[in-house]
Amino acid sequence: MSLGHMGSGGEYHLLNGWKDIAAFFGKDERTVKRWEKQRGMPVQRMPGTKGTVFADRHALAAWLNMRGTQPGLDVRVLPRVHSGLNGARSPGDAHEPSTAARELYLEGTYLWQKRTRASLTEAVDILQAAVALDPDYAHAHTALAVAHKLAGEYGATTQKLGYIRALEAVERAIALDPALEQAQTVLANIEFFWLLQYDRALRRFEHARRLNPNSALTRHWFAEALLFAGYPREALAEIDQAQHLDPQSRSIISAKAYILFALGNSDTSEQMLLKLASNEPDYQMAYKGLTYLYLARGDGGRYLEFLDRLVSLHPSGAARAIVDAGRKGLSSSGKAGMAEAMLDAAKHNGETGEVPAYGMAHLYALNNDASGAATHLQLALERYEGDVFDFIIDPAFKQVRTTPQFLKKVTQMGLPLVA
Repeated sequence: MSLGHMGSGGEYHLLNGWKDIAAFFGKDERTVKRWEKQRGMPVQRMPGTKGTVFADRHALAAWLNMRGTQPGLDVRVLPRVHSGLNGARSPGDAHEPSTAARELYLEGTYLWQKRTRASLTEAVDILQAAVALDPDYAHAHTALAVAHKLAGEYGATTQKLGYIRALEAVERAIALDPALEQAQTVLANIEFFWLLQYDRALRRFEHARRLNPNSALTRHWFAEALLFAGYPREALAEIDQAQHLDPQSRSIISAKAYILFALGNSDTSEQMLLKLASNEPDYQMAYKGLTYLYLARGDGGRYLEFLDRLVSLHPSGAARAIVDAGRKGLSSSGKAGMAEAMLDAAKHNGETGEVPAYGMAHLYALNNDASGAATHLQLALERYEGDVFDFIIDPAFKQVRTTPQFLKKVTQMGLPLVA
């Protein structure tokens, strides 16, 4: 859960209205409206409006390539998403990057592995310079895709813009080298967490793992997808391999702690997260995991303690007011009072967007309000907020997660249904 601001934005490659979407495909409006209804073409509607639609150009291109070419469609107008699932790299085709581009690639890779807003912003800049120097350097394009994806996840840019730019970079990487497992891994991550194509994504993760069983990134991101697809034991096996391959990665350690928490091993998860928080005080994932863990235990004081540490990393007046209200509510009326006071404080700021939609969904769920939780979870999905899938493991949703109203809404959104 994040109660801070959503991060800086940028320009999206949006098509506004049916006319633009139809022109993009070279079809009439009736055809593309039929594709949405019958074939699941991804479009979105403005909240609170009727009939006003928009779509991401790259999301439409990805959908097209996953569906297969439609009869009579001129695909020359589209950027292809080269799946590379059957691609093979010939030994003689290996690209030798320039020395300058390789040095930039190594520096950018080091920076994205740190996973902070500042390091990810710098990594994007450096890796853009690398691919500008050597446009045929597939590894650099892949690293740039990773940096863009993580920049969205960690708030250096919006989640949506991060995915769009990651897709652009990984398209180029796979076109250059279909057998590059990290590129396949990035595309699988996009398919799972952005395009909501779960089965296809899991197959691609398996393909990437076959290409290189010793890729820590592949094992790591495959484990996270397996967790949210409802396979926590299989996720644990993958994350164990990832940790063996890269024992120093704090993101792998935190992912393993989350998986252990989902499997009910909260004691080991707690030890790992507390140690990680102590050794890596600027790492937000440790604090978020501890908020979930102590909330599940019913320890409101510790929950608020680590929520306070989480929001302190990226200070926000709204988040501070919510934490302070929670402490007062807990002191006067226990956990129920804490939940009510936090939601009341959040409502004063929720309309402005200063509190992310998932943060609002978390607080509504904490108050056992299934309708409010589902409504704001949908809003979080529409905004491409990175925490959306957390409802599967977030203990605030324990009661509302199984209500018919909530389950129906989740099904309509296309999110995974996990008991």
